[in-house]
Amino acid sequence: MAIDDLEVHQRAGGRFLLSPSIGTAPLEAPGIPRNGSRVRRSRQNLIALDLLCAYIGVVAGIVFSRETFHTHLAVIGLLGLTSPLLVFWCGLIGLYRTGNLRPIPSSLSVTSFLLRGGAPTLVCALGIGLLINPRVGLIVLSSSLLVVGAAAVAVLLGRLVAVRLLPNVVGGHEKVLIVGSGETAEAIAFRFSKKGSDVVGMIDDDPLPGFPTIGSIENIYDICKQSEISCIVIAHPRAPWLKVSELIAPLIGAIDIYLIPSLHELMSWRSGTMDLAGMPLIPIVGAQSAPSARHGKRVMDIFGAAALLLLCTPILLFAIVGLLLDDRAPVFFRQERAGRDGEVFRIWKFRTMVCDAEMRKSSLRPDDGSPHLFKMKVDPRVTKFGNVLRRYSIDELPQLFNVLTGQMSLVGPRPYPLDESNALQTGSAASRFEMLPGMTGLWQVSGRSDLTWDELCRLDAIYVRSWSLLWDLRILLQTPAAVLRGDGAY
Repeated sequence: MAIDDLEVHQRAGGRFLLSPSIGTAPLEAPGIPRNGSRVRRSRQNLIALDLLCAYIGVVAGIVFSRETFHTHLAVIGLLGLTSPLLVFWCGLIGLYRTGNLRPIPSSLSVTSFLLRGGAPTLVCALGIGLLINPRVGLIVLSSSLLVVGAAAVAVLLGRLVAVRLLPNVVGGHEKVLIVGSGETAEAIAFRFSKKGSDVVGMIDDDPLPGFPTIGSIENIYDICKQSEISCIVIAHPRAPWLKVSELIAPLIGAIDIYLIPSLHELMSWRSGTMDLAGMPLIPIVGAQSAPSARHGKRVMDIFGAAALLLLCTPILLFAIVGLLLDDRAPVFFRQERAGRDGEVFRIWKFRTMVCDAEMRKSSLRPDDGSPHLFKMKVDPRVTKFGNVLRRYSIDELPQLFNVLTGQMSLVGPRPYPLDESNALQTGSAASRFEMLPGMTGLWQVSGRSDLTWDELCRLDAIYVRSWSLLWDLRILLQTPAAVLRGDGAY
């Protein structure tokens, strides 16, 4: 049916009616199967990969659990069931649905899926053990936490390795097509590129100047077929919405399709959707304001920072020894930063640059960079060992002392030096001073130093406006993967 023949908005008696001819025939995109082999292959490969890694983790957990290793083989066999149980529960909560068929899902981190799937796995293992023999159940209870935890860690590490070594096998190398042109479309393309995806290009009717496209909306089927597109993002196209809707509908089920809503800056993962007679509504949810949530954030900061200091002691000693052997200069770097309500504090970091780095800063500022933000991918002031520390954010671990003293939080807006923070005193960016700066944050898991100044300001404003304790937990779970990938670490 041609677009011009559609009669959609026909006002009759004060009501909007849809043309009865719409939706009477099945929608199919020419040459693109609704359930292509790519989806099935990605799902099968990911399940096989997760099972293999989970079994490796289970074996490692049994070996390190001495009590389990010296008991009856039935207990070891019972714990071995945790591998398929973990994969089963993760699949049940959506890890292998079409939108998540990639090693590192974009909507929820693999870590959160594993945590949610690990809890019922522990319950099932304990229940089966108690049914067999109460004594066996007690042994399983003492060892299953280690075994299931090892399996979950193995799955996470396996996916991180597979996405780099075998991207075509596990579906990590996706081809993305952006429907739309403009700043939003360009920002989406940038983010997918940073995740390692192949952004084929943007398509739109009457595109904005300065935003090149590879075709119009009518070319979408040919582009999807020729380029083997696996993901489409609808990012505010200038083409009529009805035309976009009609052309996109046949692709649903064959290709992953995502829609960027208008005013997306006001939304967060907590917004969700509501239903109004079949029409989706997206509520705008503000930040948590209950005192208990704020107190909970501080409690999490204290216990989290203390635990991380204990766990990271070997890494801290490694950094200290390495810096002393490198050039025998001071180990720590102290600098004034702007905190909550503009309060000035001195941040703790491992020194990664030469001692006169601040004096050489003015002569190195790039001409094409932001006037507010100083970042260089290849900074001659960074030492060789300092580059290693920056690569894995080890230089930021001493900030745990700032967290313990209440000057910073584990999660929060990025802490800027005073000369850069002065540019944030007006507009929506000023809201960042309503919260303590964080060691990690939305900026850390979204690109780190690869982000522009405007993007950093926008992410900080979104975080403060939509803050919740659960969002902090999500960001903390996403941070290890972001650090290991090393994107934007300079």
